[in-house]
Amino acid sequence: MKRDQLYAKQNDEAIELAFFEKLEKRLPNDIEILQVLAELYTKNRLYQAGLAVDLRLTKLEPHNGMVWYNLGCSFALNQQFDESFEALYKAIEYGYNDYEWLKNDDDLDVLREDKRYDSLLRFILTQTHLSHEDEEG
Repeated sequence: MKRDQLYAKQNDEAIELAFFEKLEKRLPNDIEILQVLAELYTKNRLYQAGLAVDLRLTKLEPHNGMVWYNLGCSFALNQQFDESFEALYKAIEYGYNDYEWLKNDDDLDVLREDKRYDSLLRFILTQTHLSHEDEEG
C-alpha cells in the first residue's frame, strides 16, 4: 500500500473513532454505539479502552453471550488470562456457540498454549451438543 493510501486509511479510521466517541458521549448506554466503539478500539490496538467499553457492555447486557465473548477477547488482548477464560466460559453459558470462530480467533492466540484453552473448546462442543438435543427433544 502506498504511503498516501496508508495515511488516508489511518486518517479515516481516526475520524470514525472520533465520531463514535462523540456519539457515545451523547448516548452513553446505546448498545450498538458501544459495540462499534469497542470494535474500533480493538482494531486500532487501543486494547485497554476496548476492555473498558466491553466491561460496560456486560453491565448493560449481562446475559448476552456475544458481549461476554468480546470481553474475553479484550481480556486476552490485555494479557489478563484468568479473566479471559472466565468471560469466555460465561459467553458459552449465555449461548455463544461458534466453535470455529472461537478456535480460530486471532484475538485469542495468546490463550492457545494454556491447558484451559482445550477445556474451553471441549466445553463449547458439549454445550452446543446439549442445546441441539434440547431443540430436538
